Amino acid sequence: MAERARVHAIDAPARFRPALVKFIDECRTALISAEADAGRTISWIRSNRYPYWKKQIRVRLDELNRAKTELVMKQAMREPDEARSTVEERKAVEKAKRRVAEAEEKTRVCKDWMRRLEREQTKFQAQISVLRRVLDNDMPRALAELDRIINALEQYVKLGGKKPAPRPAANPPKESEA
Repeated sequence: MAERARVHAIDAPARFRPALVKFIDECRTALISAEADAGRTISWIRSNRYPYWKKQIRVRLDELNRAKTELVMKQAMREPDEARSTVEERKAVEKAKRRVAEAEEKTRVCKDWMRRLEREQTKFQAQISVLRRVLDNDMPRALAELDRIINALEQYVKLGGKKPAPRPAANPPKESEA
């Protein structure tokens, strides 16, 4: 006599399916979000910060030139025997030089970060391509296999004409005891 399979939870695959679909959707959403965030950051540096600091170099060079001009004019206007102070003008020149150096450094940092982030984004794309392939290729096959299993279990129950028996106790009786 053929033995029956001991199937105790035919609804488990059917209950698991929505969780798997939700997981797939959330993974896809997370990947899209992460890619968009990385792209926005690079774009923000490239189109906002880098041009801003390039412009600041020009603006601050103009300020430096004005400060130098004021210093030269103050030095030229004083009489040889007059002790007119140029301390303020010298301080203004030094401050303008520091501001130009700061803008040049910020421009260099922006270029470095653009290169670094683009490199990291390329690495990230390579790493997530495996997950993307799983989501796009393997998961639809897994869902199809799960559907096949669910259908097979439903057919099995229909063949038997009754619901599966409740789970046996931890120590089932031996055949000789039955």
